[in-house]
Amino acid sequence: MKAIFEPNIDALVNSSFPKMNIAPFSFTPIVPSSYVNPIFFSNTEESENKFRNIYEEKIKEYMETIIEIISRDEFIDGETSKSSTFMKSIREPNEIELVKEALMRLFTLKTTDSHVIEGILVMISSVPYDIIQPQGPIMALGLLQNKDLQIRDRAIQCYEKWNSKKGLAMLKSLDCHPKWLQKYVEKVIMYIEKDGLE
Repeated sequence: MKAIFEPNIDALVNSSFPKMNIAPFSFTPIVPSSYVNPIFFSNTEESENKFRNIYEEKIKEYMETIIEIISRDEFIDGETSKSSTFMKSIREPNEIELVKEALMRLFTLKTTDSHVIEGILVMISSVPYDIIQPQGPIMALGLLQNKDLQIRDRAIQCYEKWNSKKGLAMLKSLDCHPKWLQKYVEKVIMYIEKDGLE
């Protein structure tokens, strides 16, 4: 088939991300259709594989960077963490899609590592619901049954920080234990119903 769009390979390989040696990805052949819908027709299988390899390399780079940031981070309520600062520094839509994918993969690989999981929750709660969905809410919801009480608390904090009415249905379906955690959920629901973003 004929190539309708020719991506700039030099831009993919040589662009730079401040202080982390990660290049913002200027073309993503694999991006959730809910965010963008790129159209690309490759004239060779080799070309398509090349872009897939670049994509996978970028995901791996982000996974390594995220692990490094979280491993050196402390999560203290009321203080801005390195993990939160990292997420807020991301500006490009394609870049956030790569980070979301990297976070989702780490979520499945590091389920038993409480510190990494807490860091992931801090990261996903640092950006708006509409940007981090669907991966963010899926991860937070999945962790509401975690055996670590602190992780469950952090997962609810995600919904509180997102303050989005789009997450209300998920919160209302919860039955959390111990009782104080369920009361926290109900408090967050009331807060979002009153002042939440549409």
